[in-house]
Amino acid sequence: ENDEPLARRKLKCIECLVIDEADRFNKDQIGVQLKMIISKLPKQRKTCLFSATLNHLNNTEIASFGLSEAIKIKIKARSNVTADLPARLTLSALVCRTRVSKISWVIKNLRRSEKEILFFNTCDSVDFYFKVLSIMLPEISFSKLHGQMKQSLRNNTFASFSSAQNGVLLTTDVASRGADFSNVSKIIIVDPPQKSSDLIHRVGRTARAGTDGEALLLLLPTEKAFLSELKLPCAFVGSKDFEDDCFWKKAQGVMLRDRDFFGKAQRGMVSFVRSYKEHELKNVFELDKLDPIDIARSFGLPFVPKMKDF
Repeated sequence: ENDEPLARRKLKCIECLVIDEADRFNKDQIGVQLKMIISKLPKQRKTCLFSATLNHLNNTEIASFGLSEAIKIKIKARSNVTADLPARLTLSALVCRTRVSKISWVIKNLRRSEKEILFFNTCDSVDFYFKVLSIMLPEISFSKLHGQMKQSLRNNTFASFSSAQNGVLLTTDVASRGADFSNVSKIIIVDPPQKSSDLIHRVGRTARAGTDGEALLLLLPTEKAFLSELKLPCAFVGSKDFEDDCFWKKAQGVMLRDRDFFGKAQRGMVSFVRSYKEHELKNVFELDKLDPIDIARSFGLPFVPKMKDF
């Protein structure tokens, strides 16, 4: 903006344009800015688009990147890939009777010596569970990362978790693409992604550079049909009921001492319900099949907040 003529001259010198995660850039708001930049580039150039889910782009979307004679190249490993998953990555699904059971399972199974990532669908959920888990499991080092954090804080969190030998990162899809965290042993998907195609990006944060990795998808009984939509090798490991008053009681105790925590819980539930309503697979993730009391309890709330959806 300070020297637009100079910027234009520099853009005219570009010979090759490389865009990673191209399927997302074309749909998000940043796509508008990207297309404006592309319009200033020389017509005669090389353009390379990369993504694990590039097949979802149609010809019109590909053309919007300025490709007139596009050639698709799909890379396959000779022996270490099954479908779209590396052979050293194990993907499993566990059905929990309630959402409270999900949270109870997470609390019981996080390990101090491991380096793990928990995926949620909303920033408010990350904020709430980061605080409650930090209180309930003080022996574990927790970090959080989401799109509403300041960029400087996100950079610091990224750097510290990348270099850490162990710990747990709570995050949204902001960390599902382009984030290369070393030595992550396990991915726990607490909230199934709103788009089934995004699952491959979440689980791809582990089993990198030839290492072993494990990913676990937590589902409610009404969501089990999601497994047939994945088109990925996923082992169903059964159903569990981890109902536990420990989470409920501790969350209630914190709320009595910290009014801000109560606000986080309410915002967490409201944003969770809204995100659930916006799932791509509405025939699987049906809002009217959720138990409002169970969802409220999973956020430590003693009642269901007033909202249009419930």
